[in-house]
Amino acid sequence: MQKGGTMDGVMIIGGVLLLLTVIFSLIWYFDKKRTEAVKNLADSLGLEFVGNVEPSQLGEVTEFPLFQAGHSRRVRNLLQGETDIARIQIFDYQYTVGSGKNKSTHNQTVVSMVSGEIATPAFELSPEGFFSRVGHWFGGSDIDFVEHPEFSDSFQLKGPDEETIRQFFDTPLMDFFCQNKSQCVSAKQGELIYYRQRKAAKPEAWKDLMSEGFQVYQAILSRGSRH
Repeated sequence: MQKGGTMDGVMIIGGVLLLLTVIFSLIWYFDKKRTEAVKNLADSLGLEFVGNVEPSQLGEVTEFPLFQAGHSRRVRNLLQGETDIARIQIFDYQYTVGSGKNKSTHNQTVVSMVSGEIATPAFELSPEGFFSRVGHWFGGSDIDFVEHPEFSDSFQLKGPDEETIRQFFDTPLMDFFCQNKSQCVSAKQGELIYYRQRKAAKPEAWKDLMSEGFQVYQAILSRGSRH
């Protein structure tokens, strides 16, 4: 009886190990396919494929809150280059929050732009969700505009200088953001990042994501021309 129980235990352990091997093999395979697809994109986007780097190698954009959250932060499939308008990077970013049974890992594809033309107060813009609304009820930070309820209902907006942010977010700028209510933008003088919250874009969608980030860049530049 004891021998049979031991054999059953060995078979269970063997089955678990086999399952884990299959899972990790699939993860490796799909990661490799994704990297190959990103490499093939580089030339068409006019960018250089760099690959996997430490987050610190992204430069000053890592000062944004996105790159301070959680732990086990990873930057993969980095493309970067210099254009007439900005230094541009696009990459996969991953971080983990919590531990043990409460651990969750988040992934998104991020576009960053660094340019002296970006003149804006520091702000964080993200879609208004259930938890941000609850936080707002309990005194959490969220800058609302009575004159633009659609924008205020759609986004959580925060930053260190509320009055300057209120002056910067005029009606045309809020109208622009309301055209795409799933976007996340972090910006400050000379820098911005653009991404979809906890969503990694397929490589074939990277060009569109870059285009959306460039539209944000243009909207901020246009705001600077309005006095």
